[in-house]
Amino acid sequence: MLKPTRPWLSRLVCRIGPSISRLVATGFLMWIASPATPVSGATFTPIVESFVTPVPGSPAVTFGVFPTPPSFDGQRVVFASQQPFTTFRSLWSADPNGGSLVSLADDNTPIPGGGGRNFGNVFPFGIANGRVVFFGNDDATQRGYYSVPATGGPVTLLLNNGTLIPGGNNYFDVNFQSHFNTDGGTVVFEDRGSIYAVPSTGGAASLVAGGVFICEANYLGGGVGQFLVPDLSGGTVVIFASFGQGLIFTSPLSGLTSTVQMCPGAGSVPVATNATRVATLNTVVPGDPQDRTFDSTAFHLPIIDGGTVIFGGAALNSNTLGIFSWRAGTLTRLVDTNMPVPGGTGTFQPLSVGQLTYTTSNGHVVFRGVDAAGKTGLYYVSASGGTVVKIIAEGDPLDGGRTVGSLPQEAIGANSLSGSKLAFIVNVNDPKVGLAKSVYVADLSTAVLASVLPSSRSVQVPGIATVFASMIAVGTVTATNCSISPITGIPATFVYQTTNPATNALTGSPNTPVNIPAGGLQTFLLAFTSRAPFGPMDVELGFHCDNAAPAPVISGLSTVLLSASTTPVPDIVALAASGDPGIVDIPGATGTGVFAVATVNVGSAGGSIIVSADTGNAALPVVLSICQTNPGTGACFSGPSPTVTATINPGETPTFGIFVAGAGAVTFDPAKNRIVVRFKDQDGVTRGATSVAVRTQ
Repeated sequence: MLKPTRPWLSRLVCRIGPSISRLVATGFLMWIASPATPVSGATFTPIVESFVTPVPGSPAVTFGVFPTPPSFDGQRVVFASQQPFTTFRSLWSADPNGGSLVSLADDNTPIPGGGGRNFGNVFPFGIANGRVVFFGNDDATQRGYYSVPATGGPVTLLLNNGTLIPGGNNYFDVNFQSHFNTDGGTVVFEDRGSIYAVPSTGGAASLVAGGVFICEANYLGGGVGQFLVPDLSGGTVVIFASFGQGLIFTSPLSGLTSTVQMCPGAGSVPVATNATRVATLNTVVPGDPQDRTFDSTAFHLPIIDGGTVIFGGAALNSNTLGIFSWRAGTLTRLVDTNMPVPGGTGTFQPLSVGQLTYTTSNGHVVFRGVDAAGKTGLYYVSASGGTVVKIIAEGDPLDGGRTVGSLPQEAIGANSLSGSKLAFIVNVNDPKVGLAKSVYVADLSTAVLASVLPSSRSVQVPGIATVFASMIAVGTVTATNCSISPITGIPATFVYQTTNPATNALTGSPNTPVNIPAGGLQTFLLAFTSRAPFGPMDVELGFHCDNAAPAPVISGLSTVLLSASTTPVPDIVALAASGDPGIVDIPGATGTGVFAVATVNVGSAGGSIIVSADTGNAALPVVLSICQTNPGTGACFSGPSPTVTATINPGETPTFGIFVAGAGAVTFDPAKNRIVVRFKDQDGVTRGATSVAVRTQ
């Protein structure tokens, strides 16, 4: 027995008429807005792709993106490469559009002061203010920190394992596993439990934190005196202090000061007097329902930008790992493992310390997350808290028919975000070369997406055709003064007004712009009052905000097919439902996908309606058939056929099943690859329509 639809669809009655106070199935607005793009409004620019992008000057050689997080200062993207099928490694920079590729250092670059030796490793690395700092070595005897202009030039030695530690007789023990970061003209780095700074163009190193103690109650040793993992912003350094138990604090770049004090558990020791605590074992976790304090063994590496510290942590006796922000003494929970994954399955999953990565810039935070289905993604949240927004995740489409295979652990690092632009590594499924590691830049600037439901209305003059629209603000700031207006001219007056997304009640005033917070949704009622008859027209709508480009115009998603007649006509409101909301999945290239459509005739006339399905303007390898279904059981009344003719009188609510048989693979391009179900009268005039995206799974 064919049963393409769910019984509850037969009870879905949408009375969308002159009344402007009702909206049924707001959930459909949510999913119909999102399939138009794979990500939350971000635009993606490819920089390099392994096995595809040729190395400048060597057209027969391609890049092999090395698994080290890229760095970005807003002007240049820095990434590492290892030539495919060789051990040859190199460090490169490019502009944010993927042009001006420049080699910065490689295995053939002489080490400054290295006695004629060449580098054998040129990463990890970071960039700030046009200067790239990297760790380099050739073997166990040549290890150091070096810098080079981001547009290429001579390499400068900052220090190596032959450089004396300031104020001592020992040498630095530079190690590729040690952490360093750069900002402005300074590099901060750890060395054997102390933190040092050195100018990024060369000069003498200075001590930032070392030889002092952070005295803190309830720590087994009375506190912590070993300092690790520094990050720098302006004149402030954030440091993770640990000796079994950890805490996070900030220090002036000029260094910690101390006085000898009695510290319980440690005795008389030099205690830091100008360290500012961010989070310790004694700090209450914000938002914890039991007001528990942080687990001192669960802190994750802190980063800092403009006075805001971002770090990972968890409450005592809890496996709810979260990401937190701190600014001027105020702690905010940004995301944790109780929060649902936007566009994903379930909640964010716990990650180990090594797997949890995040980056911050100008009050923005991007982090890597994993959903309950094991799919990886990159997500955005404001450093002051708020809605978590998906940037990109597994399965999303990219340019050239590519799709996202995964966002690996090295997708982002501390220096990957600059303002609202993000450099990241993604494993792509490329139709030409298969799985390939690539570097992209995502522009997270504010954008808006829009949808309209239902997608077709037919009224009698001077009737009012009402539809409902949703706008989603995506990016990193609030979309301001957002309004709606018709682009296509029709003989009808137009009014829009905001509604409450939860209750569908009207809010605000007619034709009044509204602000939409980043990641937020605003719903609207749109009313067209016809002044004269006109045939079916696909009316394009302009969804505008002052600080964003207009929402993309996508026929059937953000447009409405309108017509007006001097005589009573059918007005079929149709809603589609599928197992994956908004998408019909075809299992394999030759499998069959199924979705259902519920309808109601809200017009003043009935009659014989021809129901059909097509792929719009796209030529897709699918065969479509349709049947009318039993509203109670979901079973087809008769076998599927290319069209079905049904009598739909006013107020009647028939349901239909649509079968999508594959005859080849359909790529996931939801703005173009869609199945459209049309309801036409005996004169061939469309009286209703709905659509879903289609893809091969």
